[in-house]
Amino acid sequence: MSTSAARVLIFTVLGNRDPKSMLEHLRRIVIPRFDLVLFANPHEGDWTVLPNKESMDAKCLTVWNELISTADHVSQEPSIPAYRIPNVSQFVDWVQRVSHFTSSMFAVYPLINPTSMSGTTTTMNDCHVLVTGSLYLAGAMLKTLDEQI
Repeated sequence: MSTSAARVLIFTVLGNRDPKSMLEHLRRIVIPRFDLVLFANPHEGDWTVLPNKESMDAKCLTVWNELISTADHVSQEPSIPAYRIPNVSQFVDWVQRVSHFTSSMFAVYPLINPTSMSGTTTTMNDCHVLVTGSLYLAGAMLKTLDEQI
């Protein structure tokens, strides 16, 4: 089976913000339409980050998993792989190495050729990415892609 594009959400919040409210709304959108959810730190490299600008990517993943586990008990929503990644550069590097996307490869991200995966998979030609939750995260993605900001 072939569809037009894989869909990935990359999310974080900064500082002492509570990500639960935004993630609750995103879950309703993401579950039926996305293939992978990533939580990333927008700050790459060794430099000092002010406390109110620290990434909450670990907390976001924890909240996401709690929301998903609660939703799984209520409905039969499909499971979407969710991971914490060190930065958006890792994801961009991975996308650039992938020739085509399959639904099974997201379950073993960041591997490219999962030899242990079997069964029917969906093949996708492109990858659409939604980066949200933090302007710092969106800026980090544009910088990684070498886009003008």
